Amino acid sequence: MAELWSQRVTAENDGRWFAHNGAWQPTQNELTGDANHRFLTRFTGVAVPQGVEIVSASLTYTIVSGSPNINGTRTEVLALAVDDAPAPNATPASTPTIGPTEGLVGATRTFDVTSLVQSVVSRPGWSAGNAITFLARQLFGVTVAFAYNGSADATLLTIEWERPVQELNAVTVAVPVTVGGIEFTYTVTPATVHVPAMVGAVTVIAPRALYAQPITVAATTGTAAISGTGQAPPLDMAARLHVPVTVGVALLSLTIAPAPPPIPWRRLVESPLYREALDSRQPVTDARVEILSPDGAVIATLGGPDATHPGVVGGSVTCRGGDAIRWECDLTFDNHDLVPLSHHDLLHPLSHNAVRVWWSILLADGTWGEIPVGTYYLDWPSVSDNGDGSVSLTARGADAVAEVKRARYKDPINIGGMPAHDAVRTILEDRAPWATLALTPSTYRLAKDYEAGEPGGDPVDDIMRIAQAAGMEFFADRMGVLTLADQPEPGSAVEAFIEGPGCAMTEISASIDLDSLLNSVTVASTVTQDEEGNEIEPVSAHVQDDDPTSPLWVGRGRVRHRRIEHDYVETEEQARNVARRTLDEHRAAVDQIELITFARPHLDPGDVIAIQADRARITGSRQVTSWSLALGDMSGQRISAAGRRGLS
Repeated sequence: MAELWSQRVTAENDGRWFAHNGAWQPTQNELTGDANHRFLTRFTGVAVPQGVEIVSASLTYTIVSGSPNINGTRTEVLALAVDDAPAPNATPASTPTIGPTEGLVGATRTFDVTSLVQSVVSRPGWSAGNAITFLARQLFGVTVAFAYNGSADATLLTIEWERPVQELNAVTVAVPVTVGGIEFTYTVTPATVHVPAMVGAVTVIAPRALYAQPITVAATTGTAAISGTGQAPPLDMAARLHVPVTVGVALLSLTIAPAPPPIPWRRLVESPLYREALDSRQPVTDARVEILSPDGAVIATLGGPDATHPGVVGGSVTCRGGDAIRWECDLTFDNHDLVPLSHHDLLHPLSHNAVRVWWSILLADGTWGEIPVGTYYLDWPSVSDNGDGSVSLTARGADAVAEVKRARYKDPINIGGMPAHDAVRTILEDRAPWATLALTPSTYRLAKDYEAGEPGGDPVDDIMRIAQAAGMEFFADRMGVLTLADQPEPGSAVEAFIEGPGCAMTEISASIDLDSLLNSVTVASTVTQDEEGNEIEPVSAHVQDDDPTSPLWVGRGRVRHRRIEHDYVETEEQARNVARRTLDEHRAAVDQIELITFARPHLDPGDVIAIQADRARITGSRQVTSWSLALGDMSGQRISAAGRRGLS
């Protein structure tokens, strides 16, 4: 069960600190353009035990002066990599740091410092009650001042943590038992189990044999009667095993719980077993397919240990970030029993069954780790019979967004004045009432007179426009849930492809599309009413690259212009924000990277990968845009990634 610890920094523990010499200015709360300036916050008495799992940790700063909402005040946070952070005036300049986090703007800035706190509390010298120090630094030269010195808005640290889960491998337990002077030995080999462990409890090292003292038993135990002479049959106690007592005194009590459910796939991705399997030079991979009824129940499994039907014999899945339809698949079966004849059959498109594909990899403990790689609705399968006794079926499918696109408007839907998430919900409840939704609340509101779609129009087109205006994205996730979420901020690299021995990358190429570069953008509205229903004049905004040091400076006479018309922009500020965001996205050259690698199906669009291919002159971080994965043993993956290349 998770526990919570929260505290505001106290007056004597925040102020300005200099990274180059450790100088401490407790009466200063400003960060300027000086590259050595840090705003230091030290939290004492942090009641989080060593080695626990940090579920979440946030650090909230309040900006009390400056220009908090422009990019020039973007701030990032680091943490001191020490067991017990010393008082600020004793902090040496050479202290190593962890981080940084992503950069944020705004008057209130809440940073996700989960990984930073986890790194500190996992240090061997950390203990509950120690201190932890964070350092905020400006990424640009605009001065801002932080709430500090014990004020009501002083920096707040909140940590949610829980005891770790201790994984016990299978152990053989020999249990000597004395009955009427005759000794029996029961040997039990339980399955792998996960036991919640109290921090500081006795560590169980497995596998090893555990020996108990003889105990006297007067009746039966489990399913085996203890009576007579000689060697008793093996006793099956996989569900529960107690190894106590001599004359009523408990020596040891060990409970083997029932086998746990499979590890959720995101936790699997973080496990050493999964990483070890991925890094193997000969990984054993497979795929299985679940058929889901319209209410989400699994009604058939194709392939895998619990198969009801033979598995796929080939195929691929594709994930495309940025496209309305993110997931597509191409599956091949060789089971003629799956040829659909009526809408009651598993693969009949009008059964409205969904197909969920799982990619599997054999782990070192003999179990299979599984990653979901999309939930699909299949088109009509094509059937091929070559006369040799085998029949093959090939079926293509796409995610739930493709189903929504088929549900064309019958009548317009009035969503004027609604927040973005309510507008999307209204459209989907009308056009796709069967869908499972996960819609992040948004503060962006549509114009008062906004009406979604004309008869015969595509509802997904409206949803994508609304999401873009709100700075969000709309897609079907791996499990088929229609999702409206904030645009992800680039984080730290989740995979590294570094040229050399052991690299999972087998091929790489790069290109740049110069036609995507812009230095001038105009956004114009087509809205005629505001949120209150009042008539308004259409507005427009124009932005351009005015930096004379930029190679795209409009003053050079080479103008790359784009005009955009929107029916969800009603103020000049909104138009300018859209124009500025578009210009920022298009005034840097973007590398388009193609990699062929061993399978990495846990990657999501937007994930950051680190690349070092010296011979191809491709180095640095890139964001995943799409990938295609072959299904089957030794499956390979083609990954597309993009990154902004600086212009000079």
